[in-house]
Amino acid sequence: ATELREKLAAAEKEMEATAKTKNTLEEEMRAALQSKDITISQLQGKLTVNILDHVLFDSGEAALKPEGQEILRRLAAVLAAHTNRAIHVIGHTDNVPIRATARSRFPSNWELSTARATAAVRFLHEQAGVNPKQLGALGYGEFHPAADNATPEGRAKNRRIAVVILPEELVVKNPASPAPVAAPPQ
Repeated sequence: ATELREKLAAAEKEMEATAKTKNTLEEEMRAALQSKDITISQLQGKLTVNILDHVLFDSGEAALKPEGQEILRRLAAVLAAHTNRAIHVIGHTDNVPIRATARSRFPSNWELSTARATAAVRFLHEQAGVNPKQLGALGYGEFHPAADNATPEGRAKNRRIAVVILPEELVVKNPASPAPVAAPPQ
């Protein structure tokens, strides 16, 4: 019974430490990224930092602006203390089609959202020193709106980069080595 109590106490202590780490990360992000154009939320252990696109990019472009680089540097500085977390950078657009003059580079909002996510990931690694094994880029185009695309304000909220920091429990430890698959029953 003593051994069981010790294991239970150790598990409770670990849970408290995990909860404290999650709260600390959110607090650190809020302190580092104070802006009306950045929202931070935590749900089911995932910390999401939404950055409106006009802070990071010019309209219809995927090259980071200097202000965007500074925000990503501050974000990377917080992440430097959390090297055990995976970071997914997700590009989102509104539902306005790509203008004709830019279609050779971005045939649709899929390509634009993906190019923006990739630009942010490359910057986080190459310029801000984040371990590339922690990073991934996704482009959702216009298909995960945060607001109604019927208004200019809604479209502005939909054009964003989401930086999702996964909890330790969801981080794949060694994706290069798939788990052994059991043979099907005969």
